[in-house]
Order: sequence, then C-alpha cells, then structure tokens
Amino acid sequence: MAVPVARGLGKDQAPRGRKLEDPVAEDWRPDLKGNKHEIDEYLEQQGGYDLFDYLLKDLMIKQPADPLTHMLECLEKGYPTGPLKVIVSSPPGLGREQLARRLAKHFDLMYIGAG
Repeated sequence: MAVPVARGLGKDQAPRGRKLEDPVAEDWRPDLKGNKHEIDEYLEQQGGYDLFDYLLKDLMIKQPADPLTHMLECLEKGYPTGPLKVIVSSPPGLGREQLARRLAKHFDLMYIGAG
C-alpha cells in the first residue's frame, strides 16, 4: 500500500506547518485564489471587512507613531466594528442638543453639534 507523501517530504517525515515552532517549508504557498469564495464568505460572516475598514480608517485619521501597537489597542477597546455613532434628529425646540449630550456622556462618545 502506497503512503501519500506531502510535497517536499520524504516517507519518514511528518507534515510541517501545524505549529509555530515547525513552519511550512519556504517553497509552499497556499492557493488563495482557488479558495477566494470561501475566504470572502468567512470574512463577511465574521465581520472581517468591517474590522479592517475600521482599523485602516483609524490609522489614517490618527496616524500614530507605532501603528501596530495602536491597532492592538483599538482591538482591545472592544469596538470590533468601530466606535458607536449616534445621530439625533428632531424638529426644532424638542431638546435635541441636551439629549445628544447626555447620550454622548453615557456612552463615552464625542459630542459633535451641527447647528
């Protein structure tokens, strides 16, 4: 009975790349184009695109000296899809500004008035 052998491995060698201490050989590259649909589907389901969008926008706005540390801190804040944004709209005279300020204070948001 023939034993299947992974690319670049001899009969007595175990497959590599299953642990950080034992990486895949340098000449091996995953077939990302063949799996593009699965990758897109996974990122969409897990909110990966929103996460990347949030991190890149935050980097462009704040332009930190250490981008990697900044991104890690953003992820630790607990806003995986970006900070909460609230728009308060109402007819004049109903206390829109006071309500918006209270919401901003309660959720630790920045208040920005348009009027």
